[in-house]
Amino acid sequence: MWPGVSRPRRNLPAHRWQTQRRVKHAEAMLLSPWVSSTEVALESSFASSAHFATMFRNQVNVSPSVWRQERQS
Repeated sequence: MWPGVSRPRRNLPAHRWQTQRRVKHAEAMLLSPWVSSTEVALESSFASSAHFATMFRNQVNVSPSVWRQERQS
């Protein structure tokens, strides 16, 4: 996914590890108020903004927009 990044040896399935990495990348991008959620989704390798929102909510327990608002307050 990202060159030079290898998956650590854990009891974590590769897909779950990859999703966590994508969400962490998205969190960093969401800190910028000038980047849209759609841009964050595509830059984080999610197929669509809807898929991104679902996976983000599954990992972080809040939507990307709520997460962003909480960080900007």
